[in-house]
Amino acid sequence: MEEKYPVVCRVKPIREGGFAGMSAHIERTSVPSNADPKRQHLNHTLYGNSDTEDGIRAVLDKYTLVNSRSIPCAEMLLSVHGDWFDKVSPNWRSGEYSPTLQGWIDKNVEWLKETYGEGLVSAELHMDEEAPHFHAVIVPLHTYEKRFRHGSKDVTKVYYSEHFSDPAQVIAKARKEENSELTKLGRLQTEYAAQMGEFGLVRGTKNSRASHNQIKTWRKQLSKPSLRPVKPRLEAIPKGSKILPWMEDSNVEKVKEQNKEKKEVYKKETQEYIRAAETKAKDYDRMKEENERLKQEMKDKDKQVKKITDELSLAKGQIDALRNYDLEEVAKSLCFDEPLEKSNGKPRWKGAIDMVMDVADLNYNCAVDWLYNEFGADGLLHAVQQEAIVKAEATASVVDQAKPKRPLTKQEFAVTAELEKQLEALDAQKYRITLMHNDAGKTYRYGKKKNEKEEKFYSKKEVLDLVPKLNFENYSREYNIFLTPIDEKNHYILLDDMEEKNVDKMEEKGFQFSCLTYSSNSSMQGVLKVTSSVDREAANEWFKETNKEVGDPKISGFIHPFRAVGFRNVKPKHEQSDGKFPIVRLVKTFQSQCNRAAKAITALAETLRWRRPSPPAPEARKRLYDALVAPDAGLDLHPQLRSDAAKFYDWAARKYDDNLDMSRADWMLMGRLMKQGWTEPEVAKTIAEMSPGISQRHSDVARYVEETGQNLTMHLSTKPK
Repeated sequence: MEEKYPVVCRVKPIREGGFAGMSAHIERTSVPSNADPKRQHLNHTLYGNSDTEDGIRAVLDKYTLVNSRSIPCAEMLLSVHGDWFDKVSPNWRSGEYSPTLQGWIDKNVEWLKETYGEGLVSAELHMDEEAPHFHAVIVPLHTYEKRFRHGSKDVTKVYYSEHFSDPAQVIAKARKEENSELTKLGRLQTEYAAQMGEFGLVRGTKNSRASHNQIKTWRKQLSKPSLRPVKPRLEAIPKGSKILPWMEDSNVEKVKEQNKEKKEVYKKETQEYIRAAETKAKDYDRMKEENERLKQEMKDKDKQVKKITDELSLAKGQIDALRNYDLEEVAKSLCFDEPLEKSNGKPRWKGAIDMVMDVADLNYNCAVDWLYNEFGADGLLHAVQQEAIVKAEATASVVDQAKPKRPLTKQEFAVTAELEKQLEALDAQKYRITLMHNDAGKTYRYGKKKNEKEEKFYSKKEVLDLVPKLNFENYSREYNIFLTPIDEKNHYILLDDMEEKNVDKMEEKGFQFSCLTYSSNSSMQGVLKVTSSVDREAANEWFKETNKEVGDPKISGFIHPFRAVGFRNVKPKHEQSDGKFPIVRLVKTFQSQCNRAAKAITALAETLRWRRPSPPAPEARKRLYDALVAPDAGLDLHPQLRSDAAKFYDWAARKYDDNLDMSRADWMLMGRLMKQGWTEPEVAKTIAEMSPGISQRHSDVARYVEETGQNLTMHLSTKPK
């Protein structure tokens, strides 16, 4: 009876954290112990991208997961036991494929493409292990109809369960009824076996109680020697007179011939078994020697690390500190240019040691050794210092949290309650807190340290928690407290120093203030919240013109701080006869955007578009550009221009401090010099040479100055006479 060979079809779910490991095995960047390096060149990518992880992410970038719990990927292993390959293609280990083996390979690729379509990332044929097998990487896609209020459409998403998994009750029912066809994987086994039937292959035992083997377990089983051939049972041949009546001479010869064939088959199978056993023994000896060599290397590395550790007296805390070494620096040394975070924003590694272990494929001790050799004692010292800082900050945070907060005073409670109403109406993502003193040199931003670019912005809760500290700054140190909303979705337009009649005028026109406050006894501040989708240039123009009409005509700067309610206005001019200062009071709030303001800005944007002057003639633009890019073109900067520009920038730095907008300063200086009668090339040359840090701010200085001049021309042409 002809031996039947069952097919192998195993599916393993792969989550995002397993992409790298799976790719390393398939692409042989990490070679398993049971693989023959001499046959690695026989491996082939028969479908898709050889970079497995990139291929997976290309599909995931195009299609989203059906839900957050869905598994993004599956690894499918397809094969037959090694004996079948030896039977149909004895020389497959040398790269010689029989027509049957080649047909099996082509059929697998064809079936995978037809079954999984665009979700098939790659199909890799491995020929360097005990049996040829496919690694198919699949992003399981499922197309379904999604219904909407006014119709429906087909939607395709990544849906693992739709292909490879079943609810627990379905699996339980399949086991109870002993019907594996009730499960998706059971039907997949049947379907795959049917496709391979033309090669004499069959499905494995249906409804088997055997547990499902993991792919790595299957690999181990493949590497086991084949079963020893069973000695055939020969037919007995009676001798002499004992020959039975039915056994004539022709029949005796026939039995002898059959027995001879059985002996020859047994002899051949035995020889093949012995050769296979000898090969496996040699492979085992080779792997054993390699393993011993690696063990010795590991021992040597361990000794080296121990020596270094002893020399430096590295304690556990210091080793832990090494883990906190800057990952970006480590990535540069490893020539690792991939993102250091996962797609969900979480770190890929717990620290530098884990990163080196993963990227460089080293064990723990070797990773520590590499970090020390790469960055030296200074690097270790830095890591220790960083670790100490982190621990100190964590300890301080715990102590601060454990420390019971004192209850708010009656006055602080009242300030908090009013301030909360103001913040709820503004509803910004974050806030900048600015403390302004009558002495301009003392003004500073609360979340920004001197000489540092980074600035902390505060949430609503954090602002309210700071009330006791801000109250101290306001009452004891006489700082004015200002807020600036930081929000991507909204603009906050301040109308400052308004009289009540002007507030009434604005409200009669349909303008609704997000918050309206008395900033002093006689003037009011109103904030209009407008969607950030409006034209910013038009919004800035509307802000300035509206303030000229109903508020402060001298106000500038589209993003402008305004007073926080509940705190005193400690400007000297507002000091009362009894020595007290007025408290900023909340009049009313409105928690939605002001649509009336948005419409006014949109209408102004359209007007500006039509009033915008045409750009200078090409010849004039060329002259201006040439004067900037060619310093030796004959234009020398007048000493008076140098002096005036230096004085202006010094004044601007003192007046605006950290709030100085250099682009606006350049624009203002250009306007002043043009009014004084200097020519365009002279003005442009002044800005290009005298503006502080202009070459760091702009890669094309000439183009920047040219555009600034055009914006100034447009402003002057649209300004009311």
